[in-house]
Amino acid sequence: MEEAAGYLPTCYSGMLNLHGISALAKFEGVPEGGVLGPAGFTTWLNSLTVFLKDRGHGLGIGCAVPSVWKNITWRWQGAPDGDAVEQLLAGLRGHVPLPNPDSVQHNDALMASCLRAMDIAAPSRINLVLHADDPVIVCSSQGAAMAVLHDLARWAYAHKAAFHVGPEKTVVLLPDGDMDPRLVLPLIGAGPCPIQTKTRHKWLGLVWPANLDFASALESALQKGNQLVADIVSLLDSGGLPLCFALCLFDAKVEGSVRFGRWLLATAPGALDRYDAAYDRWACALLQSPPWRSAAIAHLELGWTLCGRHRAILDIAGRRARLWALPEGDIYGEVFIKSHAVPLSWARKSLSLLEERDIPDYPDAGCSSVKSYLSMVRSLLSSAAAAALWSSCSGHVVPFPFSLLSSGPSPLPAALLSVSLPWDALLGHRALCRLRAGTLDLAHVNGKKSRAKVRCCLFVTKRRGHLTSTCWVNAKSASDLSCAMLFPAAACVALTIERESKRFWERAG
Repeated sequence: MEEAAGYLPTCYSGMLNLHGISALAKFEGVPEGGVLGPAGFTTWLNSLTVFLKDRGHGLGIGCAVPSVWKNITWRWQGAPDGDAVEQLLAGLRGHVPLPNPDSVQHNDALMASCLRAMDIAAPSRINLVLHADDPVIVCSSQGAAMAVLHDLARWAYAHKAAFHVGPEKTVVLLPDGDMDPRLVLPLIGAGPCPIQTKTRHKWLGLVWPANLDFASALESALQKGNQLVADIVSLLDSGGLPLCFALCLFDAKVEGSVRFGRWLLATAPGALDRYDAAYDRWACALLQSPPWRSAAIAHLELGWTLCGRHRAILDIAGRRARLWALPEGDIYGEVFIKSHAVPLSWARKSLSLLEERDIPDYPDAGCSSVKSYLSMVRSLLSSAAAAALWSSCSGHVVPFPFSLLSSGPSPLPAALLSVSLPWDALLGHRALCRLRAGTLDLAHVNGKKSRAKVRCCLFVTKRRGHLTSTCWVNAKSASDLSCAMLFPAAACVALTIERESKRFWERAG
């Protein structure tokens, strides 16, 4: 619906009010597949919202479940009975006793009537959630949904509108094991149109499971990231792309893809560990480091200040801050605030993730804007990530103690983009990182890789302890290494060492 508001005539305000009950942010764009135009979509959807509201449809917001019903397992099946609903409304107001939980639990019609009575008694109701030109209808029971569909058909006939109903467009989401409600849109002047039932559906770029378990969606996002990283690594290994350019590609393609919906997927069970493992795997791949070597060193050499879990927490904090910053009375903001009372809601889960890491929520942080709040959160997360990475690097001593080489994430990847350097120097950046991290195999025993204490250097024939800075026999490289070098010279020497090492192992088979 935001896209549909692109070319509306109002131009003096960033928000557009529809019939006094909806507020839309104005953006450019036309709904995908639209032929009528943004103004037409806005008018139609506003008319539909008002039509359903006037007929009493909608899911109640802010109505507490009576204590006598607190242990009921609510189901979607059943259709509300009008007379029963009136009696239950009197019970909710305290005029008559409410039915006991057992009778509600074992009677689908009575349960649907209870749900409908609570909808009507609620201080406010919502019947449509609009995203672009896609309305999401929310109902408390199967019978309530059919009542909405009947009125939708009446509205469509009155406005000469047609719905695109099909298995990829219009669906009912039901958890596994629930009975198919067999909903039908009774189109006036045409045959009834059955609505497909699904347990998961892709919408707004994400796969939404009916049970809201996003583990499979998280797995799909990480698999896509794996494929993108593999493409970038192939360019690095072929020598056609410097590391600093590859990291720009990573931020644009991989991070851009994985970040989409991360604020939601991060609340899945074990999601933060999965994000950590993925970014560790990608850092090692970018430096061609074996998976058993320290991923923390790869993070530091790449200049990454946040681990996988910290990136996810930052996205969660940002999403929460933007929801808190919505205007008073905004439906998204109201639902978000009230959802904190539900233990399994995203609002409650995301707040718990912040509290576990001592990250203050937006209202408690005392920040003047969302931007300043996110800067503060990034600083806290960067400190936590640095402590974790440095602790992992403390035992790294091969080929030399890493603590002698670095005190934090490397500034080189970002700095190299702002200076003019020879191509070989840019390509040598990755080789220099690998040399510092000890992931280049520069020694052998009888032509084979070995972890023996005394091995043969690849560049000399004598059997000796490997000393990177003194065993290089090429005269020019030896003189370069013996003086105080600037980055270009050091990178070119490292690139030469890497190439010679690759040739040796290719010949050794």
